[in-house]
Formats: sequence, C-alpha cells, structure tokens
Amino acid sequence: MKKFLSLIVALMMTAAIFAISASAESIIFGGEHCNISVEVKKADSSAVIKDGIISENEYERADISVSDEDTMLGIGFGSPEMYVPGAEMLKTLEYYFSWDEIHGFNFAVKFKPHVIMQEFEQPERYYLESEDVWFEGGDDFLNQTGIHISVGEQLRLYELLKSNEEFDHGIIYRWAVAKRTTDGQYISGYPTKGGLIADTPVPGEDYIIEYTDDGYVICEYSIDFAEIKPDARAGDELYISIGVTGGTSTKDNLYVNSYSVNLGEYTYFMLRSKESQNARFVLMDEQIPNGDSSEDTTVSTETAATENVTTTVATTPAPTQPATTAIESVEVDVTDGDGNVVTDTDGNAVTEVITTIITEAPTQSAGTEDDKAPVTGDPMIIAAVVAAISACGVVDAKKRK
Repeated sequence: MKKFLSLIVALMMTAAIFAISASAESIIFGGEHCNISVEVKKADSSAVIKDGIISENEYERADISVSDEDTMLGIGFGSPEMYVPGAEMLKTLEYYFSWDEIHGFNFAVKFKPHVIMQEFEQPERYYLESEDVWFEGGDDFLNQTGIHISVGEQLRLYELLKSNEEFDHGIIYRWAVAKRTTDGQYISGYPTKGGLIADTPVPGEDYIIEYTDDGYVICEYSIDFAEIKPDARAGDELYISIGVTGGTSTKDNLYVNSYSVNLGEYTYFMLRSKESQNARFVLMDEQIPNGDSSEDTTVSTETAATENVTTTVATTPAPTQPATTAIESVEVDVTDGDGNVVTDTDGNAVTEVITTIITEAPTQSAGTEDDKAPVTGDPMIIAAVVAAISACGVVDAKKRK
C-alpha cells in the first residue's frame, strides 16, 4: 500500500511540474489551453426567468468534465496553496446554457467554494478623460466569491491584445458581479465594450446570484446579443469566457488566498499567452421543450440571503476536516399519554430501543497550524501537488484581467 501511494505521489508531482506555468497562476489538466466547444440549444424566451431556479425548459446542462485528471477547465490561484480549494471547487461545477431572441445568450452556473464570503464594498466609479466616459470601478472583489464574464470578437485574442493593450487585451465585453454576504446587496465592476463603457446589467433582470443553505452559489445570467454579436442566429459561434471565484483575500492581502475555475482563459487568475482562447459556443436550431417547469426543476435554491436579510458572514476559511459521527442506542420505557409506564400481561415494563446518529461538527478551520488536523482530500497527494507548484516558483502572483 505504501509503495502504491508513493507511486501516486510521484506521478502527481510529475504531472503538476509539467502542467503548471512558471508563474504558478493557472493550470489546465486536459491540455495546454481551454479547447471547449458547447452546442447551445434555443429556449422559449418566456421560460427564461431570473429567479435562482435552473429549469429543464430554461437551459440544457453542458457535458463538461470536472475531473482534475482531464478537464479543459482552468484552475487559477493567487498562491500555490490555493490550488487545493480550487481543485475541490472544480468538482462541484455545473454549467447550463441556452439562447433566445429576447434575452440573447443565457447561462447558469452552480458551484461550491470552500466558503461563501463576499465582504467588499461596491467599487468606486472613475472618469476616463480621453474617452469622456465614466467607468464602474475595479474587480478586486473577485478575490472572494464572484462571477466574471468576458466576450471576445474571436476565439483567440492575441493580435487584439498587442494592438489594444490599454483596453483589456481586446476583450469587447467584460463584467464582474457578486452578492455581498453581509447585506445581500449586489456589487459589480468593469463594464467595458471595446474599450468603451458597456450597458450595465441590472440585478434581477439580467442576472441573479443566490447562496444556498448547503453552501452552493447559483448564478443565472443573460447577455444581450448587441453586446456580443448583433443579430446572432442559429449557426453562429460566440467566443466567451466564464469564471467563478472563491477565497478569503481582503484588500490587505489581495490575490493570496483566492482561486478561480474558468471556462475559457480570459478570466480572473488565468495566465494568458499567444495561444490562449475563449470557449466556443455554437448556437443551434434545436429547441428546448417548454413544458410545465413545476415538475422538472433541475436545480432549485432555498436562499440563505434575500434582500434585507443578512447571512452568516464567513471571515475565516471553512473547516476542512470531516465531522465526527457516532451511533448511540438507548433503551427506554414506553409510556402512555399520561406518562405512565406501559406493562405487558405479566406486569413487566414495555421498553423500546431508540437509535440516534450524532454528528459532532469540526471545530478547527482551514489554515490552522495544527499539523495533525486532517485536510480536504488525500493529504499525501495534496502535499505533493502543492510542493510541485511551489517548486516552480511564484514569479508573478498578480491577477490577470
């Protein structure tokens, strides 16, 4: 068994060393780049509703691998240690897509970060004198829980990157959104379109973010074709990157304790090069059936935070060790409605055995210095991956926008 584990560790270290860039910012296990193409079916526009419920008549789930052995999704991280929660969040990803003439390109994404935390303030607006326009502020809040969308004019944007460096590497549409855990208010930043200001998406109309009681984030989002490809129709291809982020970095330690999982490479924490590319979305003629969605809900949410309702704010990483579970059985006397002990025909007390499953929640949070505390996943394998990443050296830990 020890030899087998040693072999696994060695293989993981080798794979990590070859796959991770010199800056240790991002990794794609399935290849050098995000070579993903998704066929997007058409939905009845009346079925597309921003309500935090992902329905079968609203979208179709995309068949995208979320295994860190062969996924074409990218894991980005601000420091090598953040690879671990990023890889765990990868396994929870679910993507849903559709299109229609009214809303444009529709998507929903469901994911589970190691902790839901969003405490940043709304970024301040700023004025760009050369273009005489006001821009929304930055997207540093993606160091915690958030969603990042970028749309490109083509699959690869390197030529535009060189000629349009000032305006976000040729990305013609970019938006970052999140929902504060302290008060349920939405925050957003960087609405750009070809270097100029873009239309501002409206929460509850263009997108919605919900936090579920079991720790998931669900986002529904529609982008008007005017922002992507005017008059898009069946047969057209769209080039889009969608990133989801998690972490506990604050303004005092930006990019350190944060990570992302990305469909396409023009997203937060993804290292980019000449061959980097968006994901490809092909609009199909095929229609998603519009039946009674009350019986076919794919994903529903019971939100932990709605407007004017406060959720529990996470200020430290969530526990990573498993809870302790025990089974206890107790024999007790059976009593009647008046509290009297019930007896059988011989006068003996009637008893019953009550079995209870008791789960003791973990008390130690992630990031502890206790060497004996269990961590998420196999400790040996995770240690090997982090060690391999660290061996590459962190040359540049800044975000990639």
